[in-house]
Amino acid sequence: EDFQYEGEKIETEIEKWTKRMQQAPEREAEEAKREAAWAASNQEKNQQALRSMRSFLPTDIRMLTNEQLIMKASDTGKMYPQRLAKRLRTKKLLHWLVTHPEDIVNANFLLGATRDSFLNLQDYDLVELRASFSILPVEFNLDPTGAKKRWRQAVVK
Repeated sequence: EDFQYEGEKIETEIEKWTKRMQQAPEREAEEAKREAAWAASNQEKNQQALRSMRSFLPTDIRMLTNEQLIMKASDTGKMYPQRLAKRLRTKKLLHWLVTHPEDIVNANFLLGATRDSFLNLQDYDLVELRASFSILPVEFNLDPTGAKKRWRQAVVK
């Protein structure tokens, strides 16, 4: 019983300090500083990932079926297995690698049918996430609730 009481007391303290840390006025500035330092020290790796990923993605990926993507790759001397074509077509965040920055900054990607593709970040590998980080805007338009900002923070982490 004493252990349970102590455990609850410790848990309450952890929750209290976690909340204070998350609400600290300097938190956002500190996170921005850490992100900038990470981006600077990883710029070459991120750009290399972006170049690599773009080599797989035609600019009209959104308009293609899996079969059309396979044929388009074949026309350039590449062979895409069905699984790769399906992955490139269904992972909508990857489409942004060949999307104009203005379209990205104004995108309503957390709504509708493509929502899960953006929320399930664990479905992307490190190279894909590095490439994606390279093209993300610092801030999104049309974000009254801050949901896009929180999503971007999840990508960065």
